[in-house]
Amino acid sequence: MIESHAHISGRKFDGNFRYLTCSGPGIFSADEGDRPKLIGEMKNGNIQAVIEPAVGLDSNRTILETAERYPLFVFPTVGLHPTRTRNEKWQDRIVLEELSKRQTVVAIGETGLDFHYPRREQHRLCQLRWFIFQILLAHRRGLPLILHIRKADRMALAVLRLFRPFLHGGVAHCFHGSVKTANAFIRLGFSLGIGGVLLQDNDDARELKETVKSVPIEQILLETDSPYVHPACDAVSSAKKRAKIRNSPLVLKAVAAKVAELKGLESGFVERITEENTRRLFRLPAACSVSGEKGAR
Repeated sequence: MIESHAHISGRKFDGNFRYLTCSGPGIFSADEGDRPKLIGEMKNGNIQAVIEPAVGLDSNRTILETAERYPLFVFPTVGLHPTRTRNEKWQDRIVLEELSKRQTVVAIGETGLDFHYPRREQHRLCQLRWFIFQILLAHRRGLPLILHIRKADRMALAVLRLFRPFLHGGVAHCFHGSVKTANAFIRLGFSLGIGGVLLQDNDDARELKETVKSVPIEQILLETDSPYVHPACDAVSSAKKRAKIRNSPLVLKAVAAKVAELKGLESGFVERITEENTRRLFRLPAACSVSGEKGAR
């Protein structure tokens, strides 16, 4: 399997922390350790690679450093998350421009539109300006996009249609919309990032299950968005527990199993096909290394 969206280099994975593990479909528990231990368990759990998207501008350098430390395992992207755009200076777009030239960068993002906050806190024009800049940056580099679209599907799709000649594919990360919306993204050349929402018990999860049943398996990537988007389970059954336990890519196998259940397929088949989908989209090597941390003692 390949984890197509996780924030392994983020601060929530610094030092020691508690994180979710999965020993079987619906069987979750918590473990404790640090980043090297978690990455070791990921490799032992047959996770071949992880795509790490950027959030704030400062996160880009941290991600690139983590990718250097775990070569051919952590694959970096560069970008600016829509909810972080209001905190950055427009002239600092040159930072993304320069960092995007790194040979290890596999995508631009996560970028997009996020309208789930109250209207006065959304700064829509700021989000749109950075979104369009990153679409064009991805075009200049010939790279796919990692989209973060929340409560903004209609406007995001309108922007993407307008710039369709400049698109090089990508993924609608943490997708949990309708079949109609899914097909709109697919027609524009985007895959769907399916993750923790599928393992929850709410209206979004119920709608997503119907969507997963309907869309082609060739358009699905697996993700966890770790340390966020926890599955529904006793280990994180309250807000207090969720605050103390990070979601982790070790839950990826449960996502694959749920996709397989919904589509009437074998879990192993889903794991293999979604791995191929991810390699193809991000142009990853045919076989990623599972060697240890570079420079580890």
